[in-house]
Amino acid sequence: MTNLSQAWLHHNNFKGHIPNMSNCINLFDLQLQSNSLDGLVPPSLFSLTSLNIISLEENRLQGPLPEFRKGVNATFEHNNFCRSDVGPCDSQVMILYEIIDALGSPVFLATQGNNACTGGTWIKLMPDRVQIKCERGKI
Repeated sequence: MTNLSQAWLHHNNFKGHIPNMSNCINLFDLQLQSNSLDGLVPPSLFSLTSLNIISLEENRLQGPLPEFRKGVNATFEHNNFCRSDVGPCDSQVMILYEIIDALGSPVFLATQGNNACTGGTWIKLMPDRVQIKCERGKI
């Protein structure tokens, strides 16, 4: 896929994680908005020097707010990032993301913000639900 330069994959109801795209060295426009993508934004997207436009809004992406290099037109509203500004997630939130990553899709973590114990924290394993209890602000 080294010759791929544009990928308009929006509004397709894609589910799961965004794959490693480090081999897409000529990709300059990636449209993934309005799907059901989840998990963390992969580091491979940040290293694409040809990337100029990326649309990630209206998915179920989680983790830290993506920080692309200067000059990249990136949109990522309406996801479930732990913060509304650039910076790391709380360590307890990151532990939950690691659990989710180890379990694989389809898994979804419902938290609000950068606190693992807000928003009715739970991990959903289709079709069952596993509740994670919080005590004194710790999972």
